[in-house]
Amino acid sequence: MVIIAMCAAEHKPSALDSASRGIPHVPVLLDTLMQMLVLAPDALIVDLTFGQGGYAQAFLKRYPDCRYFGFDRDPQAVSNGLLWTDTYPGLCLAQADFTAWPIQLPSGQHPDAVIMDLGISSTQLDDPRRGFSFQLDSPLDMRMNPADPQNAASLLAATSAAELETWLRTLVQLPMAGRIAARICERRPMKSSGELKRAVLSALPKMDFYKRQQILSQVFLALRMRVNRELEQLAQALPLAWLHLKPGGTLAVVSFQSAEDKQVKNFARSIGLQKHLSVKASRQEQRDNPRSRSARLRLLPKKTL
Repeated sequence: MVIIAMCAAEHKPSALDSASRGIPHVPVLLDTLMQMLVLAPDALIVDLTFGQGGYAQAFLKRYPDCRYFGFDRDPQAVSNGLLWTDTYPGLCLAQADFTAWPIQLPSGQHPDAVIMDLGISSTQLDDPRRGFSFQLDSPLDMRMNPADPQNAASLLAATSAAELETWLRTLVQLPMAGRIAARICERRPMKSSGELKRAVLSALPKMDFYKRQQILSQVFLALRMRVNRELEQLAQALPLAWLHLKPGGTLAVVSFQSAEDKQVKNFARSIGLQKHLSVKASRQEQRDNPRSRSARLRLLPKKTL
């Protein structure tokens, strides 16, 4: 469902000083994408994961005459982005999931590029109200869109140990998935991320701190992916984006998890792109931003008619 739709000409925010705008967010593989995705000055660009607006700012600065449609499931991301519409006249924002965005485009027009940066933003991780991080003791929510009906606490309450074990094995390839799933279910009901963290830690044998943190990250990731139906959303998003993409356009996807990347790779094969550009972050970027170590960018070009 689309809840908000706002373009630059329709929104006049109050003036902001430089401090309130903050330091621009730099997404993973941004420089690589900007080098490889060369567009016409007046291109129509669709960003299905607007997030903190890092891609948007980069493309709008390089192509000031482009039309940039940014979509996000998270209403806070859209609200924050609206503060930039006085600076970037070509920016249009809407709250929408991966399937609801096409109706927001101008009638009969198709994007020259569709961009998807999968995963979660640091803003969401650091928000104590959202429950995405095991580093914070917060409500066990994990919804990208707070209006969605089921949060992480209610999902765990309704899930069997066997089903939870399957998620942990298939989504994040977690060792000791059965043991961890059983302990989580024993400790239900849970209402906070702290309760989930303690349940997971209690199921682990003696191991070093780094390994325990890694397992916690995997458990929280798997639960977040199920709450938001991320693989199901991606399975719908890829063919829809390809359908609406202009011939000669490019679908660009940055993934961080093997399950996501496998889905993108399989989709590329299904449309006859067994060979396509696939790039990992440089060693320098991986040193500067550890989150980029698992990232992979795939560029899928659509042939001209």
